[in-house]
Amino acid sequence: MITKVLKLSEIPFDLSLRLDCKAVVMNSTLRSLSKSLTPLLKITISNELQPVEKPTEPFYYHEISTVDKFGIGNPIVIDENNIEIGSEEERLLKKIDRGDIALPTKGDILVPKIRPSNGKFVFIKNKNALYFTTAFLALKSKTLSPEMLYCILKHSSVLRQLSRISRIGKGYPIISGFELTRFVYVPKQVLTINRTLEDSFKKEVGILFQRLNGLRSERDIIDEVFERYVHHQKSKYIKKPEKSFVRNKSQFGASFNIRMSSHFLNPERDAILAELGKLDTTKIIRLSALPITLGISPELNLEESEFFYLGPQAMAGEHLDPDGLSMVSEEYYKRNSNLYQAAIGDVFVRRSGASLGKTMYFDSDLKCIFSDFMMRIRPISPEIGKYISFWLRSTLMLKLIKLTAVIGKGLQNIYPYQIGLLQIPSPNSYEANKIVQSIEEEIEKNNKLRSEVEDCLKRIESRLNEELGFSELSVGDL
Repeated sequence: MITKVLKLSEIPFDLSLRLDCKAVVMNSTLRSLSKSLTPLLKITISNELQPVEKPTEPFYYHEISTVDKFGIGNPIVIDENNIEIGSEEERLLKKIDRGDIALPTKGDILVPKIRPSNGKFVFIKNKNALYFTTAFLALKSKTLSPEMLYCILKHSSVLRQLSRISRIGKGYPIISGFELTRFVYVPKQVLTINRTLEDSFKKEVGILFQRLNGLRSERDIIDEVFERYVHHQKSKYIKKPEKSFVRNKSQFGASFNIRMSSHFLNPERDAILAELGKLDTTKIIRLSALPITLGISPELNLEESEFFYLGPQAMAGEHLDPDGLSMVSEEYYKRNSNLYQAAIGDVFVRRSGASLGKTMYFDSDLKCIFSDFMMRIRPISPEIGKYISFWLRSTLMLKLIKLTAVIGKGLQNIYPYQIGLLQIPSPNSYEANKIVQSIEEEIEKNNKLRSEVEDCLKRIESRLNEELGFSELSVGDL
């Protein structure tokens, strides 16, 4: 057994007291080959994003969960005058009121404190009014261009180091600004990089950021296509009426504004319904072959199986993730397949909590039973299923779903009958096939662009290995 004697002042900086053996071996090896990130960065107060005052007007707000590994996502609109009780926006507003709001500056690279090795780094390319949670760290480059620093942070060896040095806090890996700058290493050559060598990377880095700037979220694509074909307004452009309140006793008993039922009068919801009223629409239930229904709870199964349980983890990204499926027994599957089987063309909608309204089109032949945390829409055809899923994933409908939901056990819930009554542009009137085809083509272009971003990062990583010694960092891995 290896023992170590430490001075009291050395305890906070000793890795072996808080990291596993892989991190200790990696750190001791890399220390002789490389240097920490500290010389590359302008050190602020632990590189924390500093809280700012909450805006008085509606604003856009990003959490870690609202961005992907390229920093692209859909920010949440926070409008203090239109907050629903029990909604996700209400939860966020409470955090914001406690100071969980920051405004990064141009050139900042945001690194999440939670699960940093996922690589969800956000490059702030412009000065804008996009607010973020303070659960991001803000790195400012001192010697290199911000774009070059971003490429270094995305290197696979740096991501592995982030995984090794992250501590387990509240059930998931977390990292502090001090740990990031002190215990993540880069080759010594990076510290002496000259302008000529950095300029030689300009072409590849420029192509990378050109591709990154062209990426869009799938929701933006869906919104754009529906606006083109259906000519409706997105919810953020719809004028929201001012809420009115009862001012005297005689109006009190007759007022809908004090009723907390599923038919509670909500001005913003009414505005969206009025916008949909201008269109030729039908109810979603009219396009369903079966009644919309909730799923069933799982049963414990410890054996290998070719039958699966489709739970929330498998639709985290609004696409089926086979790794998120859990196995169930053949007996359980056969017993429940008549009522709760998933089939190609089905549409699944999350019914409660922070993921309320998240929608997935099922396009797999895997044998699955679906969860009671979601509901199934069995459309009259797979093509109509795609049309329904894209419509429910639009900004307008996601907002309407959240405004339609009711409070249940502290969480917002929406029920199958409410989804069935939602309006959808008539497939015959608005050329549903063309809408689906256009969205799929745009998503395919966007996915191709994402692949090109991955290729650019690989080419830059290869050059970093060859010219700046990053290949040596892999020595510290076990």
